[in-house]
Amino acid sequence: YETQQILRQVGVHTVVANVLRLPFDAASCVDARRHKVFSKSYQLLQLFCLGTGKPNSRSQEALFAEEGFLRLISRHLALDIGAERCLEAVLQSHYRLNAQIPEEILDRYLALMQNPKTDPRTYVAFLGSVVVVKEVPIIRNQILVMNALAEQQSDWLQNLTML
Repeated sequence: YETQQILRQVGVHTVVANVLRLPFDAASCVDARRHKVFSKSYQLLQLFCLGTGKPNSRSQEALFAEEGFLRLISRHLALDIGAERCLEAVLQSHYRLNAQIPEEILDRYLALMQNPKTDPRTYVAFLGSVVVVKEVPIIRNQILVMNALAEQQSDWLQNLTML
């Protein structure tokens, strides 16, 4: 806990988030050094939030509040650099942060869940964790997820009937 407090006070999360702002996309994944830097950065931020396995709400809140961090994570999802695990650590067991998660993040997870190149179990588990936190439902997130799923299902059925 003390280590996390020191890291938070010196702004390690801001420095690491700035590293993650460097250009990185699917084409960059072939650069092994860059891939490793991004993977280790997300791993560090995950540990920053979870420490010894127990979520640290102050660290989670600091990273959640970091300017542009959620948009950054959204761009890095499905690049196999740990963005998903980092976001899960930021939100783990934190009702207020889960209630504030942007709709764009939920939409991105729903889209990735339907991508045949990704394992949908990762994204289904995440969506399950943001609609109920510590056995308390987050109605807003439940409505957003259900509406998006219904919309996507409707689009899928409409495309199927056009065949």
